Amino acid sequence: MVSLYPLIKNECIKIVKKKRSLVVLLILAAIIPMFTYAQLKVAQNNQKQFGTTDWRAEQRQKIVDYTRSLGRRPRPGGMEAVPAGGSKARTVLFG
Repeated sequence: MVSLYPLIKNECIKIVKKKRSLVVLLILAAIIPMFTYAQLKVAQNNQKQFGTTDWRAEQRQKIVDYTRSLGRRPRPGGMEAVPAGGSKARTVLFG
């Protein structure tokens, strides 16, 4: 059986030599730290606002805020009906 290692090595060398792959790697090297830093800031903001990094507390607060803005009380079980007019976009978030 023929070894696939030289073939794979040759294809990897071809990929590395292309400028397009270098550009993609540089873009990824720039974008990944930015997203990581943004996620860290979001976690710190949640810690400051809710006193915890638990995502459930954040979602509960969003539900309460949306419910107040719609002027309705949440039903037991968390399901909401679609209002007769307006505010349909926010009601979708409850589903």
